[in-house]
Amino acid sequence: MRDPRGRRVSPGPAQYAPQTRRDRLRVAMGRLQRRGMPSAEAAVVELVEIAASRPARRGKLAEDGAVRAARGSVRRGGEVAHSTRPAAAYSRVDQVLVASMAVYGLVLVALAVSHGIDLTPPVLLVATALLVLLAFRRRLPLREWLPFVAIALAYELIRGYQATLNAMVHVAGMIDAERSLLGGNLATAMLQSAFHPAHGPDLVAAAATVMYVLHVPLPIAVGAFLWFRSRANFPDYVAAILVLSTAAFITYLLLPVAPPWWAAAHGYLPGPGGQPLITYLQPAAFASIIDSAGLDGHTVFAVAFGDISPDQIASFPSIHAAYPFLAYLFARRVLGRGRWAVLAYAVAAWFSIIYLGDHYLVDVIGGIAYAIAAYWIVTSAPSMAGRLSSSHAGAAVSRWLSVGRRDGRPPGRGEQPAE
Repeated sequence: MRDPRGRRVSPGPAQYAPQTRRDRLRVAMGRLQRRGMPSAEAAVVELVEIAASRPARRGKLAEDGAVRAARGSVRRGGEVAHSTRPAAAYSRVDQVLVASMAVYGLVLVALAVSHGIDLTPPVLLVATALLVLLAFRRRLPLREWLPFVAIALAYELIRGYQATLNAMVHVAGMIDAERSLLGGNLATAMLQSAFHPAHGPDLVAAAATVMYVLHVPLPIAVGAFLWFRSRANFPDYVAAILVLSTAAFITYLLLPVAPPWWAAAHGYLPGPGGQPLITYLQPAAFASIIDSAGLDGHTVFAVAFGDISPDQIASFPSIHAAYPFLAYLFARRVLGRGRWAVLAYAVAAWFSIIYLGDHYLVDVIGGIAYAIAAYWIVTSAPSMAGRLSSSHAGAAVSRWLSVGRRDGRPPGRGEQPAE
């Protein structure tokens, strides 16, 4: 800048002050963005356009680059906005990780105190490992993938509560709910009567067992796909997995529900001739698959599904149903027609866990509901909260940037908005 004599001078604070209505509106939007309130952009974009627009040829409004950029930042929203702010997206995942594990830890402590549970050294070791992971999560390598490790450790903590959960288990209520839904029938009994052969190998059970086992690597496989194919969606997926898993684990602790095979083994599902109404098909099917590889299938099944599994009665909600459906919800954002293949996989997984006797149909419905809720909490709830608060923010901004003088004319150069 130059003074009246033509000498170059540095601008002072007063010369930096916005003088026009458009300048004041731009400064206001910049302040909101710097304060970390992207949801309030929508509240001021209309004001920016009104201030910056002017009649143009052919009846259209002329826009400058600042207005187009502001409008584009609002239109992009969710997915694209995360790609431009990856640090903010992963910071939100970090917050979800800490919050979910904190709530889960409080539930574990409250249950241990209320029921007098003595935790064994292996459980305490797992708890220590989880605390160390949370404390040093920002210094560990591949920290974007640490939430999956935290989920595995959190699930392992349920092992120390197994005896208490067995004493609190709910059986009859879920059976009544299923029968009321299906007119007095059970989904497992209906499928087994239709597909289970009276003699010979059950190929359907073998295929269903393979689908059941794929549940273990599925979340990591979907995460890897998003990591390489659509990195912008990866933080949302990890946050949704955290919310879904934590909610399911807390439900297992507070409302333990026995699966169909457990109910049948304990006499809750009597059938004709004194035999159980359903058959637990997974042990024989798994053993046949392992025997074909030259190993002892029954021993491997006892280790894999007995000794390794920390919770034998985690039936409702079914995360075997929830994880595939959550994968489908994110496939809708990334894939085109390929999303239908992911949905077909989810349906096959639902059929498998019901047919084998691992879950009720009600468990599957609950798992789908948990997946939808987790997806909504991560992807839609923040923007909805922003829209609810944007009206208040926009009102405050409009009052602060009132149209000008009390006489209704625009403020002159150097004048301040009317109070």
